[in-house]
Amino acid sequence: ERLSGEVTFVNREKRFGFIRYGDSGTTDMFFHFNELPYGAEVDRGDEVTFSIATDRRKGKDAATNIQISDSRSDEDLVEMR
Repeated sequence: ERLSGEVTFVNREKRFGFIRYGDSGTTDMFFHFNELPYGAEVDRGDEVTFSIATDRRKGKDAATNIQISDSRSDEDLVEMR
């Protein structure tokens, strides 16, 4: 199941963050930068989609297979030549 949410916290030094998703009854979901597409970076406020899996080492749920939503419209894009 794919979920959508918003990045609420990013720690670049330790390479992890949290995603807020669902209704007010859910807690923010942990993610590690390894789950981002290669070379991608996220910031607070970025919209993402993801799946949830249990971390085998820690036994806790974490976001996996994170995709950054393209919330920009065509007007916001600049063509470089």
